[in-house]
Amino acid sequence: MGIEPQYTLEHLLNGEKGIKDILTTGPRGLQIVPAASGIAEFSQLDTNQRRKLTANLKALEQHFDYLIIDTAAGIDTTVQEFVHSAHCAIVVISQEPTSLTDAFALLRVLKNKKDPGPIYVMVNRVENYEESAEIYKRFATAVRKYLQITPKYIGYVIDDKEVRKSIISQKPIVISKPHSAASRCLYTLANGIEKHFKLSPISNSFADYWQEQEVIPAPVEQAPNLPPRKFTQPNVSVNECKVKGPDLSDLIEILNRQIKTTDLSQHQVSHSINTLIDCFVSKFGSYPFEIEKIMTSMLSKDDYPKSTLRNLAQTIESLYEKRYQQTMRNSTDEMIHFLSKSTEAEEQYKKLAQILNRGYHRRFNKNLFSETANVHQTRPRIHPATKVKGKGRPISLKRLE
Repeated sequence: MGIEPQYTLEHLLNGEKGIKDILTTGPRGLQIVPAASGIAEFSQLDTNQRRKLTANLKALEQHFDYLIIDTAAGIDTTVQEFVHSAHCAIVVISQEPTSLTDAFALLRVLKNKKDPGPIYVMVNRVENYEESAEIYKRFATAVRKYLQITPKYIGYVIDDKEVRKSIISQKPIVISKPHSAASRCLYTLANGIEKHFKLSPISNSFADYWQEQEVIPAPVEQAPNLPPRKFTQPNVSVNECKVKGPDLSDLIEILNRQIKTTDLSQHQVSHSINTLIDCFVSKFGSYPFEIEKIMTSMLSKDDYPKSTLRNLAQTIESLYEKRYQQTMRNSTDEMIHFLSKSTEAEEQYKKLAQILNRGYHRRFNKNLFSETANVHQTRPRIHPATKVKGKGRPISLKRLE
């Protein structure tokens, strides 16, 4: 952000300055608490320094909507304490193997100490949503299998060249390039975090955690011998938040607003809707709509290609045969359907009759037309019935012999 702070947390912990003195003003009302090397030795602070920090943190909470912590690199005790103290934590990963293994190591250490709670995952520097979903899936599968933790996907940030320019110019990309691809991703992430805090009630403050540590000092845990790596925070799943009586109309309005006002892709919206449908089916055992009615409405449109409709019809027939062990239509139905739609010439009908007669003879060793000669004669139905001029009876078709 192009800011050079005059005072840092080190001045606060040494008693030289108060929290208001070290707060540095950033763009658009953002207030920054500059970190320093002194905070890295937090576990060695004496009682007075702990109380000083806790009191100042509590003072901060009373004046701001959000307190965002960017943890230091590595998985030491200080990083773990800050992660556990936050109401919501997000693990930031990328497609690099070292990023995935380091994030996994952090979650393992957090769980060994105590339950880290639900986990959010954000994927950084990817080409598109599809790539981020694939990276998240690989990471989540490993975490679920080996740590018994189910991390939830919160979003991604695209690999945008404007980010590098923003870093060099020391101007936040959401200000210098508010319509860039990376900025739109950050807007979506911010909306996701805001939604979490609306749905998840907060029972204690951030400072309360540190106050508890004064009474029961946290044991110092020896971190595994792993290469350190930068990490941004982990924790919290909207699906696992217990909310009493949510206002569904508000939730629907939020969803509608997100779809209308953000640059979500068709794939992202489709994924969200499918997730809601899956939850509905899991809870009620049925779909929230009439499948037959929707299929009829969709298939009645003229823009479906012939091949698509044919493949769909074949799929439905295949499912029918598999479930009921019989075809949807017998041979008689098939033949009647064919003849009613056929525009073949008279000679083609005669050839068809001959084929039927040969098949009947091979099957029963009898002549089909000899067998039907004595069948009670009924007047064939004419489509359409053609009346002879001056008489009120239709013309009868001659029976094939």
